[in-house]
Amino acid sequence: MKIQFEGKDKASEIIEYIYQHNNNTEEYCHLCPREHGELVSAIERLAGQESSSLLVIRDENNEIRGVFRLLVEEDDRYLEMLWGFVQEPSVYEVLFDHLREAYSGYHLDAVVTKVNQTMYHAYEKQGIVYNDEEMEMHLGEYTPKPVSANIVKYKPIYEQSFRAIHDDEGVYWTAERMLQALDRYNVMLAVENGEAVGYIEMTTGCEENEPIQLLVAPEHRGKGYGRALLQAAIEAELPKKVMLEVYVNNTPAVNLYRSLGFKETLREYLGSMTV
Repeated sequence: MKIQFEGKDKASEIIEYIYQHNNNTEEYCHLCPREHGELVSAIERLAGQESSSLLVIRDENNEIRGVFRLLVEEDDRYLEMLWGFVQEPSVYEVLFDHLREAYSGYHLDAVVTKVNQTMYHAYEKQGIVYNDEEMEMHLGEYTPKPVSANIVKYKPIYEQSFRAIHDDEGVYWTAERMLQALDRYNVMLAVENGEAVGYIEMTTGCEENEPIQLLVAPEHRGKGYGRALLQAAIEAELPKKVMLEVYVNNTPAVNLYRSLGFKETLREYLGSMTV
């Protein structure tokens, strides 16, 4: 089998392969669009990038045997496997042989939907260690509610205090990266005495939007900022849908989300390894 990043000239074939697999209940991954129109837009955007992140595995007849969405950050020696679909389990071995040859020593993070036990065990066999279990939740009916806190859209005047409270440890979306992607993300701030004391980062303009981070500085917790930030971000995207992910054992956050109308839809595992 051959494995390589592929671009726009093969996008239509890749789209049909992904569409068929992601609409199989046992392979479904929420990180990859399931609706055909959204999938076309997403894959054409990825395939059109100067550095494609669509890793495609083909057999000797040039038929697709697997497609993976792989984020590569060479400067940080970091990999993130966001989703993948295969024709048979042996394709995972081809994938990891390639990763070890091309990215030896890189840190790899991977997400596996709980229903996809084939992927779960294949990754585990290759050395992935699962650390946390997350819950995916979707917002049901939502009625806008009054917000008493001072919640504002990010402005450069808050950059210093935003960076000061931002959680950059062990995450891809550092403050620096987020500030370079404000065309794709809506950043809302909780402001007290002219300083940012909390923030929420939400995708924007999608059919279904998702918070990337929600954080309130420890000394300002218990004042309702978390709820106010989430409400403001939700209402900024209405009537678009909203989903989120939360660690299963984060009981306060789960209770907050449920109180606003979010309902659990699936669970996934987060794993990592050094390639």
